[in-house]
Order: sequence, then structure tokens, then C-alpha cells
Amino acid sequence: MKYLIIGLGHYGATLAMELTAMGHEVVGADGDGLHVDSVKDQMAASFVLDATDEMALSVLPLKSVDAVIVAIGDNFGASVRIVSLLKKLKVKRIYARAVDEVHKGVLEAFSIDRILTPEQDAARLLAQQLELDGGAEFFQIDGNTYVFKLEIPEKLVGYHINELNLEQEFGLKHDPSLFQDTDGKIWLISKCAEIQQLKPDFTGFIGKPVAIHPANRKMGHEGCQIIKIGNKYVWFGTAWSKDTLRKGTYNLYYATADKIEGPYSNRKFAGRCLGHGTIFKDKNGNWWCTAFLNGDYKSPTEVNKGVNPNIATSMNKQGLTLVPMSIEIKDNDIVVKALDPQYAQPGAEENQKF
Repeated sequence: MKYLIIGLGHYGATLAMELTAMGHEVVGADGDGLHVDSVKDQMAASFVLDATDEMALSVLPLKSVDAVIVAIGDNFGASVRIVSLLKKLKVKRIYARAVDEVHKGVLEAFSIDRILTPEQDAARLLAQQLELDGGAEFFQIDGNTYVFKLEIPEKLVGYHINELNLEQEFGLKHDPSLFQDTDGKIWLISKCAEIQQLKPDFTGFIGKPVAIHPANRKMGHEGCQIIKIGNKYVWFGTAWSKDTLRKGTYNLYYATADKIEGPYSNRKFAGRCLGHGTIFKDKNGNWWCTAFLNGDYKSPTEVNKGVNPNIATSMNKQGLTLVPMSIEIKDNDIVVKALDPQYAQPGAEENQKF
């Protein structure tokens, strides 16, 4: 990409060098010739000019760059005037640096694409690093997503991840979900085979974990959820149709019980390619299940004609799919099924016969 940086002080010059090192084309401008001279060899082009002057600013390649970055911080008036002129000249993407909240507030009035707050960002990053006590390096992808690099404890070196008992060692719970009973008690369901009551303030657990399982077999390995219909507990879990990881289709199953701890009924079929789906009721009282692509995509018609039992196959396209469901009380039990016939029946490759 091509960037124009206006203001080549310490911040602007560092930004220019970093973008150039990443392979981007950078053009720089500053009113101080010494600033320009210090980095001109690391930019595609450079200009010594007063960017607060509209005629001078118009000389710059404003229309051919992907973004203009106003990196000026110490001259509030110059920063605001340049942003105003860039808006007047209809520059398509503008980033500008703000050194304090007043500066930021003024820039926000221009509705520019991004306001840069390097001093605040650096302080926030340092605080987070201090909180980690130097034990990890990380960078933030977006508001809620980070990538961490950390030193592995010596006793874990040489093991594959599936050889480590991380749940017992570190108190981790695989693929958890929450259920609040009608009596107000809150339960954590994890590993598709274990429930444990939580303290009301979520600071810990009450009692020990309770293992649950269908009467006839294992439920699955993930995608667990419990709902309550009348006085019946309906426990959902996920497994591959061949009972082997990534073989067949990724299906949703269920079992029912009169008590949350069980005993539960035999495992029953809820829906094909609905594995790891969330069952929910909308405001109109209709039941739905979320679904997503997990495996090689085949059309519903192709899947229902038959799949290769040794390959993970899905009839869901990339993104969110919503499948209408039926949940009814029949003969003092709960019957769950997909209303879309494409999802309603297990495939011929299914290990369990229903």
C-alpha cells in the first residue's frame, strides 16, 4: 500500500521507516528540512513544505495514496488545520495523531477514519506487560483478540498438546457452557460429559464435578448444552457420525433426564450437520439451531445421497446457518428434531442406529 505521512518528527519518522520495512510505499512531508533529510533515503519521495498552506498541500499526491497520516503532535493548530484542508480536498482516507483528549475531541468532529493516540497506547501496552510480569509478549489484533507468545514451562517441553492433561494441571474446562435452572442454580457443562454447580457470584464451584452420560453410550466430545423443557432436562452434545474425529458428518445428539445429574436416557439424534449448534427459542416461540461449515462442503442433496465416511463433510456453507427445530413433549419425554428434512435424518454411514 501507499501512504503519505505529514510530519516527520520522531513519531512520523519511525512510522515511515517501519512501513517501508514492511514493503509499503511511503511519501513524507515536513516543514523542517532536517526532519526530511533524516529519513528521505528510506522513503519513495519526500517534500519540504508547509502543509498548512492549501496551495503547498495540493502539491502532494493526495489522490494516489491509500491513506494520509497526519503525524503532527506538538502543534495543535497545524494538525487541526491540515486535517480540515484534507477534508476540503476530499482525501479518501485520513488518519491523524492526537496527543490529548482535547485534541482527540476536535479531530473527532471531522469524522476522519482513525485517530491515533500513540502515547496512550504505549502506556496501556506497558501496563498490560507489567501485569503479565514479563512472562509473555503479545500484540492486539482487535478490541477483543490478542496473539500471545510465551515461554513454555520446562516440564511441558517435548510433549504434543494432546498428551498434556491441561484440564487437571491448570483447572481448564474444555468447551464449557452455562445453564441456569428454574431454582436459580447455575451449572457449568464441559467436556460434553461433566457438570458442576457454580457459586452465585461465579467465584468458584460448589461441590465436585459430576460425570453424566447417556444410558447406552458416550454422548460425544464437545458442543454441550443443557435446556429445560417442563420438568425434563435436555442435554445436547456433538460427535462425528463415525465416532471418529473428522470422519463423516458433524452431528447434534441429545439425551433427557428428570434430574440434571441424571440418569439420562439413551442418546438420540437431533440433527445432521448441526454439531456444536446452539438451540434457542425466538421471541415468537419458535425453536432454532445454529449451524456452520465443518468439513468439505457438499450440497444438501449430495450429502443426503451419501458421504465418504472417511472424510469430514458438511452441508452448511461458510457463515451462519439457522435451522428450524421442533421440540415437543410426547409420552412424558422430549422429542427433538430438525424441521428441515435435509437435516432431520442420520446418514447411512452413522455408527449408531436409531
